[in-house]
Amino acid sequence: MTRRRQNTTEPAKAKARARRRTRRVLLVEPTPAHRAALEACGTGDRPVAVVHAPKLEDARRYLARQPVDLVLAARELPDGDGLDLVAELSRVKPATATVLLQPTADF
Repeated sequence: MTRRRQNTTEPAKAKARARRRTRRVLLVEPTPAHRAALEACGTGDRPVAVVHAPKLEDARRYLARQPVDLVLAARELPDGDGLDLVAELSRVKPATATVLLQPTADF
C-alpha cells in the first residue's frame, strides 16, 4: 500500500488568501462627518470595502442581499435604534461581527 503525501502548503495558501480577501464593512451612520471620521481610521494591511447605510431600513435591505464581515451601527438612527440591528444580527447572522457606536461629546 502506498502512502500519499499530504500537501502541507494548501492550508498556508488558504490562510494567505483569507488575509488578502477584501473585508466588507457596513457602516450604519446617518451623519456624514462621523462616516468620514470612521472611514479615515484606516484598515491596516487588509483591503476593506465600506458600504454606507444612513438608516436601519437601508442596512436591513443591504444585509438581505449581501453578506458582510462587520457591521458598525450608530446607536441613534433616524428610523430607530442601532441596538435593534445588532440584536437582530446576533440571532439571524451570528457569524457577523458587530460594533455599536455610542455618541459622546468628543465624537
